Amino acid sequence: MGVPLPERNRRRLEDIERQQRRRMLTPDIHDALRQLIHYLDEGPGTGENSGAHKVSTYSGAFLTGVTWYRSAAAVSPIVSLAITYTGAFPTEEVWTMYDTNGTTVLATLRDNITYSGAFEVTRTRTWTA
Repeated sequence: MGVPLPERNRRRLEDIERQQRRRMLTPDIHDALRQLIHYLDEGPGTGENSGAHKVSTYSGAFLTGVTWYRSAAAVSPIVSLAITYTGAFPTEEVWTMYDTNGTTVLATLRDNITYSGAFEVTRTRTWTA
């Protein structure tokens, strides 16, 4: 049998669970968001979708999208990123995580970015499932 959690830790865990229920963060949604983290940088890590294939799209010199597919056939997407620019600055990034069928959206993360001059000053992230 494990050591019981100190009371303050137990209360904190209960608070987190209540917050998750209010936001309707189900275990399935939480798992999808955790899996999405593997792609937020440069694609799948060790043991994650071996053979995954990345396709990048550009408008001139600007990267406007990235999609990771399950294979080089580029038929079944795993996750995609769409980037919207205002002038030379990306002001919105939208990540979409797909179910194994490649069409059902499991979760969407949207970053709205603001700048002061050339420097990013705020980034607001929202998610939907």
